[in-house]
Amino acid sequence: MRNFNQVIIEGRLVKDLEIKYTNTDIMVANLTIAYNRSWTDAEKKKHEEVDYIEARLWNKLAENCSKYLGKGQLIRIVGELRQQRWTTESNEPRSKLIVNVNLIDWEYRETKSE
Repeated sequence: MRNFNQVIIEGRLVKDLEIKYTNTDIMVANLTIAYNRSWTDAEKKKHEEVDYIEARLWNKLAENCSKYLGKGQLIRIVGELRQQRWTTESNEPRSKLIVNVNLIDWEYRETKSE
């Protein structure tokens, strides 16, 4: 059986996209999505938490989304989880999961102001 790695997340942008370029001039857009989780416990008490997911867009997808997406906008992303690994200055290993976005959908609104 082949491995399968795909996630779909819908939520609101926490802030405007952060645009960067690689050493070879490839555009990269980083974003953070907030989504609410709610549940009721055994005592019928309602709970709600917010989770924050980091994601990354590349090339034309990053360029197009940087024109139309802004803080607070509802979006849905489809992508795969990637693990980033690094070592701190004190040689402690660290890692985090990021969604590498393949598809994105949003509710259209006027182009964000410059």
